[in-house]
Amino acid sequence: MLDLIQHGGIAKPQINRRDGNTMPDFRWPEQRLILEADGKAWHDHRLAREDDVSRQASLEAAGWRVLRVTWAQAIDQPQQTIARLKAAGAPPGATRPRTPRP
Repeated sequence: MLDLIQHGGIAKPQINRRDGNTMPDFRWPEQRLILEADGKAWHDHRLAREDDVSRQASLEAAGWRVLRVTWAQAIDQPQQTIARLKAAGAPPGATRPRTPRP
């Protein structure tokens, strides 16, 4: 997800940084924007979804905008994922060129 963010021309966020009782996956504090990356391994069962909804509600009540992106969305729809982040107010950053993987 971080590669997608940086290759999409969005500034590098804080990553997994605890703030009180929460530790969002990605956070842009000045924009009060959080991105949660919801992979199946951690988020694909009832208790995790209930916890996610509760945590998101608390963050939104505190004035944060929370976007959720699944692994499939990030892989299959990267341009849409970047467009959602930009529309939500993610700050621009230098676009990093993709490095080919061996």
